[in-house]
Amino acid sequence: MMKSMPLPDSPRLMMALAGPAVGIISGIVIGVFAVIAGRLIRSGTPSVQRMSSEG
Repeated sequence: MMKSMPLPDSPRLMMALAGPAVGIISGIVIGVFAVIAGRLIRSGTPSVQRMSSEG
């Protein structure tokens, strides 16, 4: 199995390159889900009307 990997001689280097890439991609996916959830929650609740200080 090690022979078929892109860097068969250096598994540490491969993990050092793959780890941050996986972290960035999963962070983007979680962030997109959070934005979608925020929009769903915000659209589901009625907006609060602020009382104006004008007369």
